[in-house]
Amino acid sequence: MKTRAAAGIAALTLGTAFAPCAFATTTPDDPLPGDINLDGVVDLTDYSIILNNYNTSGQVTRAQGDTDWNYTIDIDDLLTVVYAWGQTQSAIPAAPGVSLVDSMGIAPTNGPITSLGDVFDAGDKVFRDRPLVDASLWAPAGVPPLAPTIDAAWLSDGVDLTLTYTNTSSVAMHPSSVRIPVLDRTGSKLYRDMKFGGKLSTPGYNSSNNWSGPMLGYPGSLYAPATVVENHTSNLAVGVSVQYPVLEYEQNVYIYQSDFGGNGGFLISILPNPDNPNTTSYDPAANIQPGETRTFTVSLRVRQIDFQTAHEGEWMHTLQTYRRWFRGNYGPVQYTRRPEQVNAESLSQASQLSTSNPYGFTYQSTRRPDHFGFGPWRAEWDLVAATGWERMMVWQPTGLYLTNTNNNFPPQFTSEWGSILSAVLPGYNDSIKPLATYAQETGGTLGLWWGRSMQVADTWDDPVLELFDPSNPTHVAFRANELNGAVDVEATEVGLDAFTKAGQWQSYWTLVDNRVAYPSIKFITESLHGDFVHTLAPNYAKQTKSPGSTTGQLYRFSQGVPIMDFLLPGHETWAQMEVRHIKTKLGLPSGANIPPEDTRPFIDEVADMGFVPVFFGTAATENTPTEFDAAETWLTTVPPALR
Repeated sequence: MKTRAAAGIAALTLGTAFAPCAFATTTPDDPLPGDINLDGVVDLTDYSIILNNYNTSGQVTRAQGDTDWNYTIDIDDLLTVVYAWGQTQSAIPAAPGVSLVDSMGIAPTNGPITSLGDVFDAGDKVFRDRPLVDASLWAPAGVPPLAPTIDAAWLSDGVDLTLTYTNTSSVAMHPSSVRIPVLDRTGSKLYRDMKFGGKLSTPGYNSSNNWSGPMLGYPGSLYAPATVVENHTSNLAVGVSVQYPVLEYEQNVYIYQSDFGGNGGFLISILPNPDNPNTTSYDPAANIQPGETRTFTVSLRVRQIDFQTAHEGEWMHTLQTYRRWFRGNYGPVQYTRRPEQVNAESLSQASQLSTSNPYGFTYQSTRRPDHFGFGPWRAEWDLVAATGWERMMVWQPTGLYLTNTNNNFPPQFTSEWGSILSAVLPGYNDSIKPLATYAQETGGTLGLWWGRSMQVADTWDDPVLELFDPSNPTHVAFRANELNGAVDVEATEVGLDAFTKAGQWQSYWTLVDNRVAYPSIKFITESLHGDFVHTLAPNYAKQTKSPGSTTGQLYRFSQGVPIMDFLLPGHETWAQMEVRHIKTKLGLPSGANIPPEDTRPFIDEVADMGFVPVFFGTAATENTPTEFDAAETWLTTVPPALR
């Protein structure tokens, strides 16, 4: 797997493909390749124009003075824009006004270090003199700890720390964590929560004025291996990011933040493997084997920010180094973004399961596919498409397991249709045609949600599901059979439920394989996955939650997804919206009906945050073709200098 991972990084990087090329226009060569709107610069506006037209109309009108012309977009155009834009991003200017010096006013020196020392900017302490590696930390019994050597490369606005773990012993060793103390104890400190898209969050200090945050892993909980700490009293921001070959090492890195006062400062801990073996996150595979060396780079960047007047995304400057590294290794978004909202339909519910309704289908008297075929559901979907919600995603397309309910949703998301339709009552359509003709006859798109997408079943209602093994021909055939069923009904979007059930790495490479084998299908990964996965497939997040009252917070991602905008402009990110949560927000009882128009403000809000709204319920009619489209938020959340 490691060999393949290393090769995969090179393949996904696109690398030399980003070469300047001429656009296919009817005019002479453009004086500035990549400048689509002819404003004299290559920026995210040009990138957005390409993404919105590639694989759609394919035509863009360009104008300069009194001259208009049309041209057709192809993949070379996309690469030209990315290349030209990348050149403008290659140089990272120093943060204005930052001057990092020690207590004697002398700049820190490069080389091996065990502590950052006390480092100041404009009199405020940015880094604190504390050992970077805590020798008192313990590892699991029988696994000795391995401290890294740390080399510092100081810059005008921060430092890059190279952590090198070399195991010269004859036994596996546990990589020790590195703890980075930042900022003074005083002042109003906040941090950017990368679990929730870069949300600005307040540490939950207790009565003793201490705080211990959660330990979050990347990939897994964190979208990117980074955090930003802001002191709104001293107007300082410190960004911390970790760069390492995640697909080669097949290793999670954890970030843990805490503030216990005293001289410790705000601690940001980088853990290549959790120190506590009692946590479910401990992974023996992350131990350093005899003769093995693993290297991680931790970049720390400091920026002075007037938080009262600065752009809301000014903190992103502190993560520029990571963004440049990320783009160089994984490239840009590699799918065609669609901003249109999604109508979500669940054909089954666990509450409906019974011996007389073994698939748990809803609307038992009117729409059960095993009684009436898919015609009644199709008639309903046609009405919804006529209101502007022509993008359809169907959950439980083959129903649910009756007996082994712990294995729902079933991984047989298409192959059970034969059994279901064999029970259709006389006089009803017992074919798959209502599904297969949806896209062609409505002009919309059909999507299917694949339950337990990384597991394999031997039979329907299987008591034991196996994790997908790509070396097992039976497993490969099972997966191909399910996906071929989706292709047969012209489904062009497939949601991957429980995407990492077989492990982060196996799931990722399975996605890579499936994208190649089924180019007509766009896969959507559930739940929210890390940045490098997001280059290959849209992400799926649960956006609404029970607010508890009309004044409670309805949205999990209440500030949108600025870290995604920063790293992956052009991303597609789905957001699940549930009527039951909106009812609570509106102060309605659970059994009440919401007039569709009353849902409009909520759908608009979610779309304005940059999400594709995925609505479970009867939604408002779309007044214009783009009313509920996900906004191109990267054009506003990212500071102009970084676009």
